[in-house]
Amino acid sequence: MSYYLCGESVTPKERFLGALRRKKMDRIPVVSVTQTGIIDLMEMSGSCWPEANRDPERMARLSAYAYEVAGFENVRVPFGIHSEAEALGCKADYFEGRHDRTPLVEPLSDLRLRADADPASSKSTRTVIDAVRLLKKMVPLGVPIVAGVQGPSSLTAKIHGMERFFKSLAHAPGDVGKTYDVASDFIIKFVKELEDAGADVIIFIDSSATGELIGPALYRRYAFPRITEVIKACRVPTVLHMCGNCTSILPFMVETGVRGISIDQRVSILRARELMDGKASLIGNINPVDLWLKEPELIRKITLQVMEDGIDVVAPGCGLVPHTPLSHIQTMIETVKKYTLEHG
Repeated sequence: MSYYLCGESVTPKERFLGALRRKKMDRIPVVSVTQTGIIDLMEMSGSCWPEANRDPERMARLSAYAYEVAGFENVRVPFGIHSEAEALGCKADYFEGRHDRTPLVEPLSDLRLRADADPASSKSTRTVIDAVRLLKKMVPLGVPIVAGVQGPSSLTAKIHGMERFFKSLAHAPGDVGKTYDVASDFIIKFVKELEDAGADVIIFIDSSATGELIGPALYRRYAFPRITEVIKACRVPTVLHMCGNCTSILPFMVETGVRGISIDQRVSILRARELMDGKASLIGNINPVDLWLKEPELIRKITLQVMEDGIDVVAPGCGLVPHTPLSHIQTMIETVKKYTLEHG
């Protein structure tokens, strides 16, 4: 399948990476930096969850269908946010027989981490690395490969459990310091393996550190140094995603050195652009629930509004709901491409 639109000479990879560098491109890219697995694509590809969450070939095939069939201008793995925590010792529930649930990890009650865990040999992270390597051969060179990785705060929170993590940050931050160290070190090693495998962009999911949950003061003191350390170790462009309202910490997020900030629907694009002051590109922020439940005509209007508000890269504001109809996603993507033709 060709990755050029009629009359276009810019590849999706050039367009997306150019947008991340704040360059003026031929049009706005439309991608998904969050999970892309929907049941329609699972059935068409023959790669369903939970198998596609633990088998690299099925993971790569399902990811490729998000580009080849749905029309996203990238591919993205994995579909869950469990692999790093599982590699470090957490137990993961893959919900056998369910095609609409991503894996869920249990916190470590004794906090006995596998401090010597290696992402290249740990099964859960190896699956993602191998899927990236397969995608490198599976999709055209002009299609960007995006690899999702948990940020240090989110990984630490999964290991400790959310309640214990937040209490420790507020009252006994030393209790989470060791976990933060191990998590950050593991993430840096994992990213290197993903880059070597062929990832073009790394997106960090660090939603446990959103402003709604820990606030600007704790973010600046604990989360910011960790995510900045990890981002500085990356060789490819990076994106930082936050679920929830991250408005209060956006000034800190752009100082981490990321190329792009991915926001969800609770963040005002206009306010975000003001706070970011051109230091990173803005990605998002179409509500995944709207993509799931709204009629195509309303999805078109929502997409147009996001572009009118000044988004740099159109994308869902969080992972797609598995039951989202394929036609709804295609409506969003086609709207972006048609907008360019109509507005020049």
